[in-house]
Amino acid sequence: HVLLEDMLCNLSAHQIDENSNGTVREVMTAEFQADSLMGGLFEAGKVQLLMTKDADLPIVYGDKCIIITKCSGKTFTLASTCNKTLSSAISYLDESRQPKIKLDQPKYPIFEGVTNRRLRVLMMVLCGCDVCPKGVHNA
Repeated sequence: HVLLEDMLCNLSAHQIDENSNGTVREVMTAEFQADSLMGGLFEAGKVQLLMTKDADLPIVYGDKCIIITKCSGKTFTLASTCNKTLSSAISYLDESRQPKIKLDQPKYPIFEGVTNRRLRVLMMVLCGCDVCPKGVHNA
């Protein structure tokens, strides 16, 4: 917890005062799978960024879902299924902080604009995901 909070503060990824646009209210650590907890918090509007290496989350929760996939030193990597979402997110940061952020933009944004969650999940399984890593053969 403390390491993540310190790193976010050092990156100026959030401000400590409540009057700023971004704060970290609580850093949570799950003992097991945290996907449903993080997704529920995202859907309820209680969080705007999810820190995970699991690329399935932005697929399941839609184009507005942004994840922090890597956090090292004074840089971090943001990922989403939507290039427009990533561009918009970085525009809110101070220009001096932008070089510290890498955008993991989808090479083939096949999920962009797909709003039906069941269809997104079906596409995810066909392409390959945690549940079916190699995807569906001859799909």
